[in-house]
Amino acid sequence: MSKIVRLLDREPGQKAQLEVAGFIIDSDIPPPLKLGAMKAALREVIGALEIGQSFLAPQDYDRAEIYRVGKEFKDRLFSAKKMTNGTRVWRVE
Repeated sequence: MSKIVRLLDREPGQKAQLEVAGFIIDSDIPPPLKLGAMKAALREVIGALEIGQSFLAPQDYDRAEIYRVGKEFKDRLFSAKKMTNGTRVWRVE
């Protein structure tokens, strides 16, 4: 197993990288939210929307999951559109 720590070949402010077997190992990337935490966040923001308001869900939020959470609000109607940087969700009724 080969390990290469590139400490000298980096620009000022750039983090050192660890390369193992051709893969770059990062240590500053946060893990994705668990499904339960994602659903709780969606319930909170969807529940706060007034008619005509919208929010942008990050790309790691599945559009189908957004629709499932929206259906929990029986008295409200939502619309969603996939954007380049996530999914835009509108409350339409």
